Amino acid sequence: MYFLAAVSLTVFITVTCLISMHNFEELEVVNNTDKYVHLSFYFLFTFVWYQYLVRRFLTTTKFRVRLYTFLWACSYGIFIEICQGVFTKDRNADFEDIIANSSGALLAITVLWLYDKLKK
Repeated sequence: MYFLAAVSLTVFITVTCLISMHNFEELEVVNNTDKYVHLSFYFLFTFVWYQYLVRRFLTTTKFRVRLYTFLWACSYGIFIEICQGVFTKDRNADFEDIIANSSGALLAITVLWLYDKLKK
């Protein structure tokens, strides 16, 4: 179940980040509010992939799963930004989006770590 959710979310993020923005011209983006969308996407991305991976690799420590999930989310965010710059006409790679993506991943990892600490 978590695997299907993680893959579906990954596909959703990929499509929404690479689709032409001309399809959404009526939406107004005010003062970098899209950064909150990036942060939210990568918070969910990291959280759902962690839920899958921690159940898939039971013999691996949670710290290691959190680390790998964080690195995977950050790498994927960088990859998507590069794809925006290379493969789209009206989108561009944005370093601030990479920061927002990574911040969302870091926030998710922090929440997961705190949850584990409070659970003990």
